[in-house]
Amino acid sequence: MTSQKVQLKNKVTDADGDKSTLTFEVWTADAAGNPLKKVSISDNEWGVIVSPYVASGSTVTVDVPVGKLALNTNYVFHTSAFDGSLYETEWSPWAKFRVELPVDLTLPTPDYSAPDPTSLLDGQNSFTEHLTIEPGQQIPPAFREINFGGGAPVPGVVYAA
Repeated sequence: MTSQKVQLKNKVTDADGDKSTLTFEVWTADAAGNPLKKVSISDNEWGVIVSPYVASGSTVTVDVPVGKLALNTNYVFHTSAFDGSLYETEWSPWAKFRVELPVDLTLPTPDYSAPDPTSLLDGQNSFTEHLTIEPGQQIPPAFREINFGGGAPVPGVVYAA
């Protein structure tokens, strides 16, 4: 994934039931959600996104253009409504968010052409591959006996660790 899509949402309500726009303003924030510095999220002179007119009681969703917000950064936003003649006298409460790319946890497709691992076992639940030690040689530390099924280790058979 090379880009992120950030959507901001809030509900707009007008006391007279008039259609209204909603202005979205974003700031960087500290870990506690306190605003630090205003961020320009559009190319207009105010750096804000203004929604189209919507019915009172509607939830407004706006898309922040890619590249306007940095990854791994804390932000807050608030909104202000305008019904065509009056602006809200106060901004909405701050809402916190953080931009992070999701981690892709998709597992690879299994290789069904690979051999069945149980085909490597002999009839005694031991792998058929053995390490040969010549007389006088020490067993390399990377090798040890393996016990399958809770029984005693297979005597005299050494397996790769």
